[in-house]
Amino acid sequence: LFRTLYRGHPYYKKGAAFAKNQFQQRSLLSKRQLNEELSKAPEPMPSNWFHKICWWIRWKIVVTKWFDGFIIAMILVNCFFISLNSPPREKSHWTNRLSEEAEPYFAAIFLMEMVLKFIGLGFIRR
Repeated sequence: LFRTLYRGHPYYKKGAAFAKNQFQQRSLLSKRQLNEELSKAPEPMPSNWFHKICWWIRWKIVVTKWFDGFIIAMILVNCFFISLNSPPREKSHWTNRLSEEAEPYFAAIFLMEMVLKFIGLGFIRR
């Protein structure tokens, strides 16, 4: 997955002299260059303990390829479990029970994703 640059990212200003908006600036870098440069941690470690935690969560968890892959895999597995649920069958059928029992686990995984992204990327993007 390719990420867009946010305003605080140092590479956002890299093409600012030539680009009038974000779409023109994205075209200055190839997709491979953009992905490689976004995966690096260009910001120095902050001195505040809370910002250190946010920095670590952002650069070591949220913007990694394995995190995106894990979340996409969980979405696909969740789709499979949702497809197991069938209203015409009785509620005690094993597929309906399995689907209902797996639902809280997927909700917890997606809630954890949301919390990590809020902490790492910020609630409001600037």
